Amino acid sequence: MSDDPPSNAEDIFLDAIDLPTADREAYLRQRCDGDAELLRQVRNLIAADEAAQEDEFLRSKFMPASPLMQVFGDDQQNDSGDIPEEYAAVSESARFQILSRHDEGGLGEVLVAHDRQLDREVAIKQIRPQWNGHEEANARFLREAEITGRLEHPGIVPVYAMGTWKDGRPFYAMRFIEGQTLRQVIREYRDSLKDESKQANSSNDGEQARSLRTILNRFVDVCNTIEYAHSRRIIHRDIKPANIMVGPYGETLVVDWGLAKQLDDGSEIAVADKFDAKPEASTKGESDSSHTRAGGTVGTPQYMSPEQANGDVSLVGCQTDVYLLGATLYQILTGSPPHQDDSVSQILQRVRQEEVTPPRRRDASVSEPLQAICLKAMAKKPADRYPSVAALAADVERWLGDEPVSVFSDPLAVRIGRWGRKHRTLATSGAVAALLLMFGSIAGAAVWSYQSSQRLKVESERNQKELELTIANAKRLNEIRNSVDSDWQVAASEIEFGRYESALGILQRASKTLEEEPEFSQDRDRIVAKAERMQRLVSFYDLSEQAEEFGIMSRDTQGIMAASNALKALGIWEQRDWWNYLPNEDLSADQKDQLLWDAYQQWIILDGMLVKTIGTRLFGVMKHSNGESDSSERLWKAWTAMQTKAGIAEAQAAKVVSERVELFRQSEAVRWYRGIANFRLGDGKWVKGEELGTARNAADAQKIGIMCLLSAMDPSFRVVFKDYKNLDAVEGGRQLFQRSASLRPNHYWTQLTLGHLQYFSAIQQPELTWQSYSLAIQTFGRCIAINPDNCFGYADRAALYRMQADLLRDDESVDPSIREERIEDLLLWSMQDAENAFRLGEKQPWVGWVYGMTLSAIDQNELAVDVLLETCRQSLALVPVVDSALIAAEDLRGRSDAIQFAEQMTERHKDQPVYPLLLASIHLTRQQNDVAEVVLDELLESGQVHRLSPPLLAHALAARGIIHLSAERLELAAEDFEKANQLDPHHLWAAYGIAAYKDRSGEYEEALGLYKLASKLAKLSEHQAACLLGIGRTQAYLRSYPEAAESVQAALDAQPGCEVLGAVRPLYDRLKEWAKTSQPKEEMRQLSDWIKEINKLPRATKVLIADGETPTPYQASLLNGGFEQGGWNYWSNDRGIAWINDPGYRSLASVTSSQAHTGEYSMRIVGDRPLPGEDATGAGGETIPKGGRTKQVFPIPENSRCVVSVWAKAKDLDEDAVQLIVDGSQVPVTLELAEGTYDWQKFETEIYFGRSPDPTLTSIPMEVQIVSAGEGEAWLDDLTVTVFDAD
Repeated sequence: MSDDPPSNAEDIFLDAIDLPTADREAYLRQRCDGDAELLRQVRNLIAADEAAQEDEFLRSKFMPASPLMQVFGDDQQNDSGDIPEEYAAVSESARFQILSRHDEGGLGEVLVAHDRQLDREVAIKQIRPQWNGHEEANARFLREAEITGRLEHPGIVPVYAMGTWKDGRPFYAMRFIEGQTLRQVIREYRDSLKDESKQANSSNDGEQARSLRTILNRFVDVCNTIEYAHSRRIIHRDIKPANIMVGPYGETLVVDWGLAKQLDDGSEIAVADKFDAKPEASTKGESDSSHTRAGGTVGTPQYMSPEQANGDVSLVGCQTDVYLLGATLYQILTGSPPHQDDSVSQILQRVRQEEVTPPRRRDASVSEPLQAICLKAMAKKPADRYPSVAALAADVERWLGDEPVSVFSDPLAVRIGRWGRKHRTLATSGAVAALLLMFGSIAGAAVWSYQSSQRLKVESERNQKELELTIANAKRLNEIRNSVDSDWQVAASEIEFGRYESALGILQRASKTLEEEPEFSQDRDRIVAKAERMQRLVSFYDLSEQAEEFGIMSRDTQGIMAASNALKALGIWEQRDWWNYLPNEDLSADQKDQLLWDAYQQWIILDGMLVKTIGTRLFGVMKHSNGESDSSERLWKAWTAMQTKAGIAEAQAAKVVSERVELFRQSEAVRWYRGIANFRLGDGKWVKGEELGTARNAADAQKIGIMCLLSAMDPSFRVVFKDYKNLDAVEGGRQLFQRSASLRPNHYWTQLTLGHLQYFSAIQQPELTWQSYSLAIQTFGRCIAINPDNCFGYADRAALYRMQADLLRDDESVDPSIREERIEDLLLWSMQDAENAFRLGEKQPWVGWVYGMTLSAIDQNELAVDVLLETCRQSLALVPVVDSALIAAEDLRGRSDAIQFAEQMTERHKDQPVYPLLLASIHLTRQQNDVAEVVLDELLESGQVHRLSPPLLAHALAARGIIHLSAERLELAAEDFEKANQLDPHHLWAAYGIAAYKDRSGEYEEALGLYKLASKLAKLSEHQAACLLGIGRTQAYLRSYPEAAESVQAALDAQPGCEVLGAVRPLYDRLKEWAKTSQPKEEMRQLSDWIKEINKLPRATKVLIADGETPTPYQASLLNGGFEQGGWNYWSNDRGIAWINDPGYRSLASVTSSQAHTGEYSMRIVGDRPLPGEDATGAGGETIPKGGRTKQVFPIPENSRCVVSVWAKAKDLDEDAVQLIVDGSQVPVTLELAEGTYDWQKFETEIYFGRSPDPTLTSIPMEVQIVSAGEGEAWLDDLTVTVFDAD
């Protein structure tokens, strides 16, 4: 008997409407279970629903038509593109333009729309008209959007926005996915097996194995996504190949979370259990023919677990998803779902009562270990399945790695084979033994035949030994060959999946294996070269991450060093046409493209930091006094600094870097950077913010967004940048970062800064509520999904959860019982994130501000004070910081909150001296020494100071000593440091302070020993660098110049951005003093040579970048000219469409793999008859024929000659049918393909460029337009532009 719960007519109707008509009647009888009245009611509901779909009156009056019908009409011929008023969204009316219908289910429908705000194509999912106002339908729909939006993971489709049409129907917008479902991928794979079996070609076995491994790698990606959902206590309940999308760029996404269930939510998404669900709306793949079931039996019958088929909700959990993943694996292995029968009811009965048919019964070629994995996952009882999705994925990965799996014991022969593959030396011993046996037989016969020949016996023994040595050596070489070949293939696989560091380790191991093997010298050279390329990529990405991190924290000197070192690691530092020198030989077309833009991003980051450093040199380091800056004072200081050489070196470097950027792709941000550099060099004025155009790419949008943010935070910055697009600074920055994030959705730092701007935007609203931070919290969650090992996203989200709790505590509109429970949840989430940030941010002392404030929020004040004081100890700079803190990064990340906490606790607990000590320490980290000194003096002179423990008293004395030292009150500083050191010998401030006092007092021997002692206490690289600089300086005073140089170099190694010149300036002053006295010349020469040596060391304040001539000829930055990315990337027209035809002309164009001159792809054009009438005239006066076209625009340097060439193949091509129109010069040129039929030929033309019409640019935008204007078929490939100096 069925365990389904009692059903009413509406429940059954909702379940039945999306089933195939042939299955519906049997299903109704099964569900109604002999109840004739119930069956009649359900049939009437179905008939009414069908009538509503067909009746013209009901469609036009009783129920509103779909947005598509209202926009296009029944025949979809209305191309006005206007959205009817009743379908204008309440808050998004200006944002989405409906384009077409994509899919439709029983409950919802999906539309394709254009997002006007972000200029992208999105999917709009909405309730179908007949369900408008239905309470349960709306609840189910909204719950689905909420669950999908809550899951922040690259394997889950992101939700962009939610809204409500004016007819009351909710909708939400999400990413529109192009690609195939896994079901389609499996079908193509199975079809290829059939085709190859007919050909009986054994050479295709390897290709089949690779295809299966690729699909299984996708399956592991799916497992990782589901494991993430389980970590958020959400189960999917409808996993199947049709609900898995494989994108065109390698991404694997799990879609259709309409039946998802929150395990710790008492509602269990109850409304979701009552409706059917279609495959995810946002996909461009096929729809699944096997519809999702609902009611008591939630899921798709062909894949359903026994507990789902029984309707036993209490057993549905994470193991249910394990079963569904096993069912998906079943279809990968066999080509069909595990459960099949004539009707739904029969399928459900089979699932409840029968075991799964083993995959090998359907396909004997299925691997036995894979079958065992599949059957383990699909065990009838949940307890018998894998304990987690991660365990299932681990077994599949073991099989992919040729390792034994946990659920199957391989036969002896298989184990021997696997052992042999891993121990090829011993595996060949059998062959050796056979050869020796044969030789022994021959030798024995010879001995018996020639007993008198001792000479033959000796020769036979010698030959035997030589043979053994030859065989042993051949066996050894064969083992090495197999090992190296295996390493090479595994490294290639790691590179394919972007795991460069793993590939590097494999290649280095293979190289070491061949070090003493001269027979493999060529192989070793090949491996070493590839390893060097991987090392360059690994170093580049490591340093790039550091540069982004320093930029976020306003540590520009360190960021400049990291960005410049990243570009040097790639080997492109000295190259103006750097894009032609990237180490990308081993990468796919998409990976090459990604590397291009990652390098471009670093050039722009470096440019921005150099320009910001110019501001530091002119304006000085911003002091935070009550959060404001004195603009007039700083401007006067800047004018004064303009009379010196301050900022000159940075401006010269910025000009060179700007040119590097603009020769690849022009950038509005770099126009501004160049203007500031020119202004500093006296070559002109800067470009005003309102004069900048629209951001040209993701990196450009990001940098203009940062400038908007700076202008919002610092009044003096608004002198040089304001009013971009006449927008509010915060709003302008938010829009720019939103665009950048949409173009690079997986770029961690863009998403992080977008979250910051969303926070700033929220706090500017007239009414701030606890929900105002939701969007920023969601964005920080996306950061965590992109890189769960980075502390920034956790820390920022923890702070916002804590702020939400504070606001909710004062929100009287929320029911008190619900409010307290919600506050408890928010604080729990805040603590979880803060602990993760604290764990991951071992080298980021600022995370202590967030962690300490979260502890205070849960009333752990004693522990909070300990954490905050330690954060102060780690955050204080022991040497002056030269970075301009235009945005006080640490203040935004909790330090300002920590000051408020310390002030409040000082006021409330006047008898506890630890709180004023904390307050003074925080002010000290903000360089507010005057404020800190007042608090400390009052504390140390009060009667409460005796209540401090010795370590805390030592901290108070050391803090005051730091203040005395910075004010050159050396004796007072020494007194405080000595007392602090006696109380706590391990306090770094005290140990360093005593050394600095001895150093400034001329007691260099003692100072040297004390600096070395302090260096042992330093935990952070900044503090280690400060101690090493002190060691180097005192060694130089003691005339130990070689050791001093080593110490300074060690300081730079520890912290590349440390201020070397400031540390060694006293030695330069000594040299000037010596020049005025009778100091021996030899001593003066030694000191002078040492200073020159130090001056040559790389440092942030001395960026050496050559402004050499670009080698000519060189390839311009025309991208995807060989179409090897397999698509239209970088080719489009002004409206963003890849190929567009003039009205009346019907050419076809595509990127195809059927023909290629080199590589795998080319562009294919099939032309139409020429249109009558006159041709159009372009902006430059050139003639543009009517037809179809696409184009690409890229920069060319001034005063250059360019040769445009293309390889073409044609079939029955008319005269002038295909042309390349090259523009950007005063005299455009046209390159016409020859008429007729011919194989690949090269066509080329020349064009000349003069001076740029824009004085703020040194490059000219060149446009290459491909035009079809006549009949015939042509293929284009290897389109290049070669740049020469103008003759």
